[in-house]
Amino acid sequence: MIDVEKGVVKDFLVQLEVYQGQWRPCIRYNYAHGRPHKDVLYRDGRKRKIWIDVDNVSALIDDVQRDLRENFHQYIKETGYET
Repeated sequence: MIDVEKGVVKDFLVQLEVYQGQWRPCIRYNYAHGRPHKDVLYRDGRKRKIWIDVDNVSALIDDVQRDLRENFHQYIKETGYET
């Protein structure tokens, strides 16, 4: 989900989910709380938030999509799920 207003990104959410009997998020990038960040959501319920300092949120969205495409196997394993 990307919310753009007058050419400016106001909000976004890009999420990697894994199917384990049901869909579960394991990595989520978003712009909640007024700052872009990455949430790492572990299978055991733990959560870790990593704040991202960036000037160009539009470029960040491209980087986020590339990161998830290139590293999804690693993220799934890191968060405790099986591939």
